[in-house]
Amino acid sequence: MVQRIGGELPVALDVRVVVATHRPLEERVSSGLFRQDLLFRLNVLLLRLPPLRQRPGDIELLAQRFLANSVRDMEWEGAPPTLTPEALALLQTHRWPGNVRELRNLMARLAVRLPRGVREIGVELIAPLLPATTTAGAEMREGVLIPKGTTLADGRMAAHRRRPQGGRLQPQPGGQAVLGIGERTLRRKLNQ
Repeated sequence: MVQRIGGELPVALDVRVVVATHRPLEERVSSGLFRQDLLFRLNVLLLRLPPLRQRPGDIELLAQRFLANSVRDMEWEGAPPTLTPEALALLQTHRWPGNVRELRNLMARLAVRLPRGVREIGVELIAPLLPATTTAGAEMREGVLIPKGTTLADGRMAAHRRRPQGGRLQPQPGGQAVLGIGERTLRRKLNQ
């Protein structure tokens, strides 16, 4: 029951309060920045959920759901487009300081900018929407982003799809160190 300010009669309410914070409320109570009685009222069921950057496996499911919701709101015809493995790998490298809300808003911006009829969303559509810090080291326009756990054969296929017609893949400086192989081995594999 609550009584409105200036009201004469109490009003019955049936509500459930769900709150979220990234601050440790127990410490805030100790320092006098949060009311202890309010913490006791709110602290019925505590769920600790790590930030999105610590749950890269959740990014694919969330991104696809947010994208589907956004294109549906825009009255998209047909099935929603999907994200390529390279696009998902790029999303998984981002730090997500805005957590799940940032991912949801990114998918909404992406949906607004999508050309009609697109079936697959690649890195070239997502990279311009991410901060420069995410894509700076990736050289997205020239290189190929291979998701973690990809087999050598699948990685080679992804590289061949991105290769200019008749062009050869060039080893990137330091690439052999990242792969844990010698430079000659890297060159031989790129030429296969």
